[in-house]
Amino acid sequence: MTSRALPDTGIYTVRTLAHQDHRAWEALYRAYGDFYMREATSATLVALWDWLHDPERPIWGLVACDMNGTPCGLAHYQEILSPLRGTAIGHLDDLFVAPEHRGRDVGRTILDHLRTEARRRNWPIVRWITHTDNVHARALYDHVAGPTDWLLYTMDSTKSETVTT
Repeated sequence: MTSRALPDTGIYTVRTLAHQDHRAWEALYRAYGDFYMREATSATLVALWDWLHDPERPIWGLVACDMNGTPCGLAHYQEILSPLRGTAIGHLDDLFVAPEHRGRDVGRTILDHLRTEARRRNWPIVRWITHTDNVHARALYDHVAGPTDWLLYTMDSTKSETVTT
């Protein structure tokens, strides 16, 4: 568990997502979906919750909790293989902090915890993406990690068109 004491804001702790966090986690994840204008459907929530608690799936959840133990932030991360490195690396899928807790280093505390977890798992790096206009998150990310020279592409497998040059 990672803790960070903050002046006049109390203490935030980060820990592994637990079954008793379901309601708070769901509210946070719905808010995360709203932030990106993507609905977190009931089916999506059920599938993700099941994945996060399935020991056969390499995906895990974290929650950041305020000094009362109430979850106020979340992160989901997973292990992916890096062929050129010949090893597994970490991938952060989601990071969200409730608006009323932003600006208090909650995101940084989550990332500190994830860095410790990456070391424990022998991942040399952890990667993630964010939207280009998420300037507040990018300020944090630029401080703790920095951008890459790589572009991200998404191919829609439901379409039959092939891009030609």
